[in-house]
Amino acid sequence: MRSGYFAQDMYTLDGSRTVEQTVAAATSLDMNRSRRLMGAFGLNARFYPRLVSALSGGEQVKLQLLTVLLGAHNFLILDEPTNYLDLPAIEALTKFLQGYPGTVMFVAHDQEFRQQVATRTLAIECQQLREPARVAQGVLPSDLPALQFKYDQMMLADDANPEELRELRTQIARAKR
Repeated sequence: MRSGYFAQDMYTLDGSRTVEQTVAAATSLDMNRSRRLMGAFGLNARFYPRLVSALSGGEQVKLQLLTVLLGAHNFLILDEPTNYLDLPAIEALTKFLQGYPGTVMFVAHDQEFRQQVATRTLAIECQQLREPARVAQGVLPSDLPALQFKYDQMMLADDANPEELRELRTQIARAKR
């Protein structure tokens, strides 16, 4: 696994480099492909020769995000990637992540962005990690071992209720999804 991490408050860029030097150092892609993505994020040709230190805070966030997206990663961890991005940059990020061949784990309060990008959602509620889709079905993944044990015990019993067995099989199937 080659992971890339974007933190919403991270400013680790070298201010003495130009935008183009920063992107070139972060990616193995050819510069034409990199420039297309940069342009989609609003960092067009007029930004290439600028020093990173001369960029606004929002422009630096975009550049930092681009260095993670363009890196040779197959697992991305993104902490609030839409913060400080304008609408065109959010749209570019959405398209990029929808076509990303690796795995992406992200935290985002932007509900529309989450709906367009996420294929699975987990939530932290009462200091516990939950999967709302499974909670809605009434079966948590952590219930699977107990359900399987109960089913196995009932199968061994001579007086097992067939209706209860069917219900347990249904719950086990839900927990496995």
